[in-house]
Amino acid sequence: PTNSSTGSTSSAPVVMIVFDGFCSMPLLNADHEIDGERYPNFRRLADASTWYRNATTVHHRTSNAIPAILTGRFPPADAPPVLSSYPDNLLWVMHEGQQYDMTVFEPFTRLCPDSLRFPRPDQPLTERVAAALGTLACVYFDVNLPHDAIPYRPGIPLEWLRLAGENVLQEQRTGLVIYGWSALRKQQFEHFRECIVPSEQPTFHYLHVVLPHDPWVYLPSGHQYSDEGGLLDTPPGAHGDVGEDWGPDPWAAAAGWQRYLLQLQAVDRHIGLLLDRLEETGLLDRALLIITADHGMAFHAGQPRREPRPETLPGIMAVPLFIKYPGQAEGVIDDRNAESIDILPTLADVLDLELPGLVDGASLIDPRETPRPRKTLIYGQGKELAIDPDFKDKFRYVDEMLALFGAGGPTDRLQRFSQRPEWIGRPLDSFKRGPPSSLILELSYGSDWVNPQLPHIIPCYFEAWFDDEAKVPITLAVSVNGRIGQVATSLRDPDADRRWFALVQESMFHVGANDVQIFEVINVDGPRPELRS
Repeated sequence: PTNSSTGSTSSAPVVMIVFDGFCSMPLLNADHEIDGERYPNFRRLADASTWYRNATTVHHRTSNAIPAILTGRFPPADAPPVLSSYPDNLLWVMHEGQQYDMTVFEPFTRLCPDSLRFPRPDQPLTERVAAALGTLACVYFDVNLPHDAIPYRPGIPLEWLRLAGENVLQEQRTGLVIYGWSALRKQQFEHFRECIVPSEQPTFHYLHVVLPHDPWVYLPSGHQYSDEGGLLDTPPGAHGDVGEDWGPDPWAAAAGWQRYLLQLQAVDRHIGLLLDRLEETGLLDRALLIITADHGMAFHAGQPRREPRPETLPGIMAVPLFIKYPGQAEGVIDDRNAESIDILPTLADVLDLELPGLVDGASLIDPRETPRPRKTLIYGQGKELAIDPDFKDKFRYVDEMLALFGAGGPTDRLQRFSQRPEWIGRPLDSFKRGPPSSLILELSYGSDWVNPQLPHIIPCYFEAWFDDEAKVPITLAVSVNGRIGQVATSLRDPDADRRWFALVQESMFHVGANDVQIFEVINVDGPRPELRS
């Protein structure tokens, strides 16, 4: 069947990516267009798709936001994100239709039918039983014996956790692929791209990936300043078990925002590589490509990162929504009131799919649909916010971001964000040097060594604790190979006032040994600052 709105057919290949924690506001410049300097590939995407600039999520939690995208309905407050709660979600519909070969990367929800799960490893039954018995013995003895009495602990088979072993994952090209929640995110993207190949059978490729959500470890180049598991602690200055609330220090929230935006530029690289892949395989023109996110994230001192507040609504609600319809070649900006519940009805309209139940959303290509008069955000235990689609201060996020970090281009302040940005790059010999500092610093992250075997990991993020005798706040400067790389003051937060962190530009490092020094800065705001090693 042909859809008259798009000229597409029901057999169009589908590529759908749901990012996690991706507010769309950082993509904008002062004119509320895509900042092509920082995000050239998102601009490339916008130039060939329909960009729903006023798109928002209907829920601020992944466990509810993903089901809303995949069912087109407002999610109930207490329903877990499993197939029994949402039996007619998109993944089930595509599977039951048996028209598409499916590849699904879903690390969080359990909405995909079990019949699409990964194949079991090609391992004899006796070996699998032996491995399971060994693990059971390990668990038993671990509970009943002293910790140092067990010389060997076999690992728990990944299949017990619904995860495929690494070798199985790398070889898999269809079915349900389950990586760890925030593990190997770059590899997930690479693996997903490799699964996109020309096929006589229509294909459906779906990726839910934990980017630009923390842990923040990626730089715009795609390099990392830690491995994926190295920075799983809560961000400095964030409170709570998982860092859901920003503390009172504006510097901590702003520096977290910087790391988030840098990781978002790494996402832009992946978008470019995805578009390249679709062009190389000849699928781009006839594919239905959907790029969106589950929810956003906010960066205000004293406010939650995820819970809605008047100050945080623009950051939490706004999500990207780019849809490249089959045959579309020119970009369109659409400012209608689009919400995440509209994605499934739109996809069904394009592909001529019959949905098994009613939806709360509406097709974005159906001319009979009237504009929805409000936006809805569900939070807490079923509470609702009804918001005007052009609510006041909708673009305040953009204004605050540009005030802190500027726009992309030659004067881009994002990578040079510092408490003394004019010092960045200055040679050490241009500063007054004082006597040695008496500070005792315990360095948690950061190094002077770029491993030639792992050149993609640049240890340019530094984090440290002061001893109990130190008088805070304290300002430290990091120099790399004879030049100042960053200046930062310890947190002004009663719950973390002995914690300090700094992010240095990766371009200041080279492979191998680097000359990295950390100085206490005396009279940091005065006319003659002094560095003490």
